[in-house]
Amino acid sequence: MGVGCFTCGKGFNYDVNQTLMHFKQQYEELGIERYFYKLSISDPIKICRRSDFNAIFKEQIKPNLQNGAEYAHISEYSQEP
Repeated sequence: MGVGCFTCGKGFNYDVNQTLMHFKQQYEELGIERYFYKLSISDPIKICRRSDFNAIFKEQIKPNLQNGAEYAHISEYSQEP
């Protein structure tokens, strides 16, 4: 399943874990802060830069918390269960 970056629109054909590892590596090496989120349990993961997160949280994530919306900073990502 592909994943897309909300901010730049770049699509990835990697699986979700590979994509998140790519962005975590960019965070660790270049300091680029991103958040990843889902608007419901069945939604695909979306990724945005820190500068866009507040608006996305207020307009999209917060209204969908009751639907299972989730979010985290890329520094929190780990492949370990």
